[in-house]
Amino acid sequence: VIVMLGTNDARLAFWDEDSFVVEYGTLLRRLANIRSEENGGRERSQDGQAARRLVLVGVPPLAASWNSWGVNAEIVSAALPRAVSNAASKLNLPMFNPRGILTVSSNHLSDGLHLTGGGSAELASMVCDALISEATAHSFPGAPPSHT
Repeated sequence: VIVMLGTNDARLAFWDEDSFVVEYGTLLRRLANIRSEENGGRERSQDGQAARRLVLVGVPPLAASWNSWGVNAEIVSAALPRAVSNAASKLNLPMFNPRGILTVSSNHLSDGLHLTGGGSAELASMVCDALISEATAHSFPGAPPSHT
């Protein structure tokens, strides 16, 4: 499960960091606790146990101050990643942060908020690498063999 949410909450009229951490944490906990038994028990790991879920939490990309969606770039820049990190760390969930490659000045934002095709491709590549890394590190079924 890949979760990268919060940008729509980053508006001055809506933003409440403490509430966001609680609500986001509740969502992440529910996603992390979903087991395949709830899906009729069809998914099984190699040892016959119900398959576990890997929840990977992403920090949303930056927003440009000139975006026309009412999203506050300052909240997205500092408070949102802090809140996402707080919620994920309370549940010990792995994270990824695309901000090193998806910057406002990198032409990866089409309208100051949404990713271009190139930005989406960069994000997909990063998420793929993060998923493989986490699945391998935690021995998830289907993960490539670890070379330690």
